[in-house]
Amino acid sequence: MLLSKINSNFFAIILLCLFPLSQIIGQAVISINYFLVFLLTLILIFNSSLKSTFINNYFNLLPFFFFLILTSIYNFYSNEFSTPLKALLYIKNFFLTLMIIYAFQNPKFQKIFFRIIFFCCVFVAFDNYFQYFLGFDIFGYNKSMYRLTGPFGEGEYVTGAYLSKYLILIIPFYFLRNSKKINLISIFFLLFFFFSILISGERASLFSFLLGFFIFIIIYFKSIKKLFFFFLIFVSLILLAIKFNQTIQYKFLQTSYQLGTLKHYSKFFDLPDNFQDHKVKNFYDTRHGAHFLTAIEIWKNYKIIGVGPKNFSRECKKEKYNKVNSEGYEFRCNTHPHNIYLELLSETGTIGIVLFLTIIFLIFKEAFKLLLISKDPYLVSSFSQVVTIIWPLISSGSIISNFNGSFFWINLGILIAIINMNKNEKK
Repeated sequence: MLLSKINSNFFAIILLCLFPLSQIIGQAVISINYFLVFLLTLILIFNSSLKSTFINNYFNLLPFFFFLILTSIYNFYSNEFSTPLKALLYIKNFFLTLMIIYAFQNPKFQKIFFRIIFFCCVFVAFDNYFQYFLGFDIFGYNKSMYRLTGPFGEGEYVTGAYLSKYLILIIPFYFLRNSKKINLISIFFLLFFFFSILISGERASLFSFLLGFFIFIIIYFKSIKKLFFFFLIFVSLILLAIKFNQTIQYKFLQTSYQLGTLKHYSKFFDLPDNFQDHKVKNFYDTRHGAHFLTAIEIWKNYKIIGVGPKNFSRECKKEKYNKVNSEGYEFRCNTHPHNIYLELLSETGTIGIVLFLTIIFLIFKEAFKLLLISKDPYLVSSFSQVVTIIWPLISSGSIISNFNGSFFWINLGILIAIINMNKNEKK
C-alpha cells in the first residue's frame, strides 16, 4: 500500500509538471495529459490518498461541473447540440483542480512546479524574440505580419497569453528572488518578459500582465510610490515602442480604432486606409463587439441554462442573429464569444454563471481574510494571477477548452492550495 501511494504521488508530480510543457507542444498532448490526470485522480480517490481533498472541495467546485454535464445533455436532446458522451469530458477540469490542490501539499512539488513554469516562460519569451528579429522561430515557424506565434505553430497567436497566465504566479520566483528586495536580476527578467509580451502583438495579454503586476505591487508592498514608479516606467516604454516600432504602433491604432477612441488623437499618426472611418467607429461594430452582442442575444433566448457548453459556435449561425446591432454581424460567429462571462451566460445561462461566481466568491472570501494578515508572496501572486484571468473587461479564451481552460483551473487550484497551506500554518 505504501509503495502504491509513493508511486501514485510520483506520477501525480510528473503529470502536473508536464502540463506547462504540454500546453506549448499542442492540443493532442494536452488531451493525453488530461486523460492521464483523470485516471490517476480516480485511482487516488479510491485508495483514499485524495479522498480528503475531494471531500473538502467537492461542495464548492462540483455543482458547476455537474451542471455543465446536465445542460450539455439537455441541449443534445432539445437542440441536437454536442453528444451526451462528450458532456462527461467537462469533469476533466474538476479533476485537474483537485490534483493540483493535492500535489501542492508536497513542498518539493511546489518548488519543482514553479521552476518548470519559470523555465517554460523563459523559453517562450526567448523564442518570441528569436521569431521577431529573424522572422522565424527556432522550430522554423514564420512570423505573421503583426503577431508572433513562437513555438505554438503557425496561426496560433498565444505566446502572450501563455506568458500572461503564468508570469504573475511566479513573480516571487523571478522578481523577489531569495531576498525580499528588488535587484538588477529581477529588473532584467521583468523587462525581458514585459517586452516579449509587448512584441507578441497580443493586447489583452499585455493588459493582463500589467494588471496582475500592479495588483501584486499594491497588495504585497502596500506602496503607492512603487506602484506609481512602475506605472510610469511601463507607460513610458509602451509610448516609446508605439513611437518607434511600426508593428506595435499598428496594434495600438487597431485597439484605439476598435474602442472608438482613435478620433481623439488621430492627428498624431498617419492612419492606414482601413482606419479612415475612425470618427464614426465604435466597439460594437468590430468582430469582438459582434461576438459580445450575439452572446447576449443567445442568453435572452436561453436565459436559464443556455445552449450548452461549446454550442455558441452552432447557435450563432442561425439567421435570427443577423439582427444584432453591429456592422460586423457577418463576423458574429466564433468558437466562443471571447469573454468568460458572456461565454457562461450564453452557454450555461443564469444558473451556470451563478454557480461559477459562487466558486469565485467563496475562494476570494478566504483569500481576502488571509491577505489582511499574511505576508506570503505566493498567496499574493496567485490571487493576482487569478484576478487577471477572470477580469471581466477584456477579451479572453474559453474557460472550458483544453488550452485556455487549463490555465484557469491550474491557477485556481494553486490559489486554493496556497489558501489551505496558510490556514494550516495559522492554526
